[in-house]
Amino acid sequence: MPIATRREALKKKYQFDCACEGCLDEERNIRMEAWSCGICVGGLVPNKEGASCTLCGWTMSRDHYELCRAAEEAAIASRPKIENDFIALETKKQLCEKLIELFQDTIHTFNVHRIPFLRCLYIASLAAQE
Repeated sequence: MPIATRREALKKKYQFDCACEGCLDEERNIRMEAWSCGICVGGLVPNKEGASCTLCGWTMSRDHYELCRAAEEAAIASRPKIENDFIALETKKQLCEKLIELFQDTIHTFNVHRIPFLRCLYIASLAAQE
């Protein structure tokens, strides 16, 4: 879960502003919410318009920004579907495979939005072995 979302949930549920090491580590938080570089792909780009790659210095184009933003929105919108126990695991697996493909050049490897989909694919692979 992105930092802003987590801090908002803590504020709403427990009425306090978290000041833990995780919430205050800006570099860590940038990695957790980063998008992929459009040039070197290994570098990460903070998820804001006009940001630059931390590895090669490439400045994100408007088109790449929109593509990454759409991928992130797809991840957010799809998460409730893969957490829904009434949807067949095979259907969830197919959705996750398509989203992971979309994430390849958009959502950085360390981005927290990847985790639920990777977890779902892991569960599907375990179920296939049984």
